[in-house]
Amino acid sequence: MITDLCGYVVAWDVRGMGTAEPEAAKPLTDHLDRPGDLIGDSVYDANPLHQHAAGRQAQLIAPRMRPGAG
Repeated sequence: MITDLCGYVVAWDVRGMGTAEPEAAKPLTDHLDRPGDLIGDSVYDANPLHQHAAGRQAQLIAPRMRPGAG
């Protein structure tokens, strides 16, 4: 789910447990209508999702999935 700063739902989707969160989040970013920040936990730290969000003028902010990795 993506919400705005007021807590209103911008986009949401329900998928099976076998779907990785970064894969499920990609199509949700297509609903963004303005530049901004996306905030998620370390599960969302995936290069393809960072790139997809950047293509929608959004910056994905998430802790590193593997701190200390190269």
